[in-house]
Amino acid sequence: MLTPLQFVVIIGTIVIFFSFLFAFINRRAETSSTSLNFFYLCPLLALGISLLTLGLLFLEFPPLKAMIQIEKLYTLGDFIFWFYFFYSLSISKRSKILIKCIFAATLITIIILDVLETFTFLGLGVSNFSKCLFCLVYFQSLFILPPKIKLKREPLFWIITGLFFYAEVTIPIYT
Repeated sequence: MLTPLQFVVIIGTIVIFFSFLFAFINRRAETSSTSLNFFYLCPLLALGISLLTLGLLFLEFPPLKAMIQIEKLYTLGDFIFWFYFFYSLSISKRSKILIKCIFAATLITIIILDVLETFTFLGLGVSNFSKCLFCLVYFQSLFILPPKIKLKREPLFWIITGLFFYAEVTIPIYT
């Protein structure tokens, strides 16, 4: 019999797997923005950590201490991915500078938290707060520029809106 946690992780892994497949297959679509060409890496990272979680839940492999270290590396890799994603979207020099400053401050904070603490989710909370800031920089630059695109049909707008909502909702959970 599956525990609720095992059930949720299995369903989550399946959803992440199909998200990865969809993003990977559509990465070169003609309607796809150049920023979406490498977007499949995001669900691929999540799929890796989800498979490790499945291994921990069912096989007790990797050991919990190793899993914590892997989770810390995942947090760092995920944050670097989103930095690169938003930096490549930035059009104005001001936006690029803001994103670099947010990145540097968050990177230093995450590294300090991971070195000082043996097990904490605070690094994830800081990372998600910075993702919210990245999204706000994107929204600011989007709404300052003259309207060139219809937001209803812009996949980047919806992806970033979803990321903003997810990151904003999970900040209290991780802090």
